[in-house]
Amino acid sequence: MSRGPRRSHSTRSPLTLRGAIGGGVLLLVLLALAGFLFVYAGPGPRAAQGASTDVVLDHGAGVRGIARTLKHAQVIRTEAVFLAMAKLTGGRGLKAGEYLIPSGESMAGILSDIRAGRVVRHFITIPEGWTSEMAANAVNASPFLTGFAPTPPE
Repeated sequence: MSRGPRRSHSTRSPLTLRGAIGGGVLLLVLLALAGFLFVYAGPGPRAAQGASTDVVLDHGAGVRGIARTLKHAQVIRTEAVFLAMAKLTGGRGLKAGEYLIPSGESMAGILSDIRAGRVVRHFITIPEGWTSEMAANAVNASPFLTGFAPTPPE
């Protein structure tokens, strides 16, 4: 009477191998997710000079343009994570303007500030007694403002 082929005790069953591969893939996915969240919520890059970086986001730039501008200003480490999180958390609603990004600000904080429109505000003082023409000239001479303010009637 012949016995069937002998099995070696040193080989693993396919089920155990599949489980090990699945566990390894799951571990890699969890590590990638943790890294992604750290890049998003963890501290951002330090300002090149001073305590903050001044960034101007142009009107109509879109999410990609904003990500490119922030990366170029060195306030975020990667455009891809910014784009992903901006779209995952509602890509619309990002506001143009001038922003003062604190050194080390997280990408989450930057995205929140841009959504809320926490722009830098510049003030111009118009002394009492100035004519409309003098006030319009002061507004037009401001280096912080763009466009042209016509002289209103007195």
